[in-house]
Amino acid sequence: MSKLIKKPWAKAVRCLPNELCRFAIFSLGTSQQREIWHLDNHLNVARVDGEETKLGLTYVGKELRQDDLDVYLELLHYARDADISTELSFKRAELMSSLCQPQQSFYYDRLLNSMRRLSNANIEGLITRKNNGVIVHHRFNFNLVDSFQYKELNGEMARTWKYRLPPELIEFFTENGFARIDHKRRLALKNNQIAKWLQMYFASHRKNNTYAIKVETLIELCGSNSHNLRSFRQKVAIALKLLSATGIATAYIDKETDRIMRK
Repeated sequence: MSKLIKKPWAKAVRCLPNELCRFAIFSLGTSQQREIWHLDNHLNVARVDGEETKLGLTYVGKELRQDDLDVYLELLHYARDADISTELSFKRAELMSSLCQPQQSFYYDRLLNSMRRLSNANIEGLITRKNNGVIVHHRFNFNLVDSFQYKELNGEMARTWKYRLPPELIEFFTENGFARIDHKRRLALKNNQIAKWLQMYFASHRKNNTYAIKVETLIELCGSNSHNLRSFRQKVAIALKLLSATGIATAYIDKETDRIMRK
């Protein structure tokens, strides 16, 4: 039996591998048009027991955004205590209810399009994990969703959708290899894309500011198409206030370094 983790995480949280939290896999885009993305990140930034190790990640597929991440978090959540080597399922109405979305054709189509993007989203690279005290490198190449089925035999849209996750995901869900994201507080962020991305990013790091990033760096990491640093900085400040108001994180932009620091 292949499980993501030995003991399932709590119902109140959603979990995501750290590597998917730290790059523009899930971007800030809001325009109607979604481009084909090719992201190539090869950085010596991963740390295991204070030791720098290689981390490489390449993404090819249609641009994924925070709404796609919301769906993917639910798919992983349904699988948290399941055998992911088998076909999984979810009730369409339950998933949409969990995301506070109306039961309307517009949202059905949006969910379907998100599932299509996720099933064609390919990631490839190298991660490092610790297994029984030993540093282990894993090479990977898979789509975020292996396959899915949303139609009945008669061609009508089904109420229960079926899907498969790639078994390779298990390598990403070691004890300290994934972030825990508060679900209700994420919903409270509504459509503030920067706040949602920062919640995900903060969840993947400790609060010691070792990986505090500059606002200018954030533009690249989160996949923003902003070309105005000053305007983007103002939006980040608003997002940080929202993160504080919802109890997710207390952070500020340091005036001297322009880094986003957590208190």
